[in-house]
Order: sequence, then structure tokens, then C-alpha cells
Amino acid sequence: MQIEIYESTYNRLAALVKGFETPDAVINRLIDAFETDQNKRPELVFNPSNEDDFKRAVLQHNQIKVEMFKSDGTCEQGTWNVRAISETSSLRANIWSGYLRGWKEKGIVRAVFTVVEDSSKPEPQESVKWGEYTISRLESGSIIVECDGNAVPVVKPVLRRVAEALGIDQNNSNGNPMNTRQLGGEIIKALMTKAE
Repeated sequence: MQIEIYESTYNRLAALVKGFETPDAVINRLIDAFETDQNKRPELVFNPSNEDDFKRAVLQHNQIKVEMFKSDGTCEQGTWNVRAISETSSLRANIWSGYLRGWKEKGIVRAVFTVVEDSSKPEPQESVKWGEYTISRLESGSIIVECDGNAVPVVKPVLRRVAEALGIDQNNSNGNPMNTRQLGGEIIKALMTKAE
């Protein structure tokens, strides 16, 4: 088989020769390097840089700025509102199965994760206490739960336990399970009525 290439392409290949390599050997080395890079997982960078410190900060602030650098030289940025990570969760498993899913197809070569320390935390519109839990509704309608002052990353199981203890039906008027906002709203209403 014979392949014809322009002289300028041949000259570019010649500049990449190591020792006494043939053009065929140069092309194969370049293909091997390309294929190896394609299968190499992206570099992960954490801020704070110590992974344990990073995880503690994530559990406290629940928001991460993500910068994904791609092989084409572009950078895609986003915000990751972390809800499903607990102290026992694998941070890296959450990253690979979540934000970096499909990294190879997207051409991601490096990802930088920076914890966002939000000084302007939204003020709750309504808050109630139940045991060690504080259940609050934000202006957006979102429900947040804190246990002894620490944010609970997954609130639905806590809301279900509280609703069950208070005897609140967990289904909406259509007979479907309530979503987090509905269930949280019913719990807040019940506890506020109980306090009066």
C-alpha cells in the first residue's frame, strides 16, 4: 500500500524523527501517543488542595465551582450544587459518575474543583425545630435541613422520618409521593401550627 502526502507534511514528520526512525515508525509513535492520551483520565485539582480538607469544605458549603479544560484548548465552567455527598461518600466516585461522566467524549483533560464559600447564604423565610433538626424554607421554595447546625446533604429521608413521627400523609392530593418542597412545606406548617 502506498500513501501520498504533501512535501510540507513530510517535512513536518521529518522534524519529529528520533534517531533513524522511518516515516512509518514516526507515524506509529504519534498514533500511539495520541491513543494513550485519549485513554488517560483527566487530572483532578482540588481547592483547598488537600483532598480531606476539600471534602470537609464541600460538606460545609455544598457548592463547587468547576472548570473543565478540554483538549481543544477551551474551558467550560459550571457550578456543582453538591447534595449527595456525606462523610462516608467517595468524593472521587461522585466526581467520575457525576460531573465528569463522559469525559472522554467531551475531551476533558483537566478539571479544577474549587469550594465556593458563600458569604451571602440565603436567609430562610420560615424555620421550625424538631429535635436536633432545623427545617427551613428559603425564598426560592427550596427546603434545607440542618442537624445541630450542620447542613444535611440529603434531606428527603429526614423529612420522611419527621412526617411519619408527626402523622403527616406523605402523598399529595393525586395520591403520588410528595416532592421535597411539598413535604417540607407540610412539616413546617404542622410544626408552626403545633407551636401556636
